Amino acid sequence: MFGFRLDRNFHQPYIAAGPSEFWRRWHVTLSSWLRDFLYIPLGGNRKGEARTLANLLIVMLLGGLWHGAAWTFVVWGFLHGLYLVIEKVGAPLLERVRTFKYLLFQFLFMLSWLPFRASRFGDIVALVRRYDAWVSPETVLALVLFAAIIGFSYMEDYLERHFIAIFRKVLAVPDFVLAPAFGAALYLLLVGVKYESMFIYQRF
Repeated sequence: MFGFRLDRNFHQPYIAAGPSEFWRRWHVTLSSWLRDFLYIPLGGNRKGEARTLANLLIVMLLGGLWHGAAWTFVVWGFLHGLYLVIEKVGAPLLERVRTFKYLLFQFLFMLSWLPFRASRFGDIVALVRRYDAWVSPETVLALVLFAAIIGFSYMEDYLERHFIAIFRKVLAVPDFVLAPAFGAALYLLLVGVKYESMFIYQRF
């Protein structure tokens, strides 16, 4: 309305088939900046495979430090750099088993949030060492949430791609049905404000 066109920063990252696609969908402005001002000046993929892999690790380590000067962010950046290296080195094999590739990397993406959200590196080590933490009801809940996040991402992608057709069908619904439905949706949104939590990127 004011003549500004803002970049889209998150684009269903949990439907990404691998790390490179994940970073084209997750925090797009940051990943574009890392590519343009770090990866390409370092040589990108123009100086051989070994240099390319090293560049990926360096860029993601620096991307981790961008979030904060803490070992937890260094580990998080290193993990994502390692994922990119694994994808590049294992591309011939991984492309043959795309479903496995998708599930593997989505699981690894979720694991990488442990150091990202932890306040201290010691908290992660203590959690990993606790065997009961991996077989607890909380773990089951985490797996359910993991599946729900992926399912919601695919639903969001579908709705976006078919928005016009769906919107026309919604408009065809009689007003006496549509009006209460919109009222209920508005009510739920207003009630949900009470339980609002800070979006994680507001910390940075």
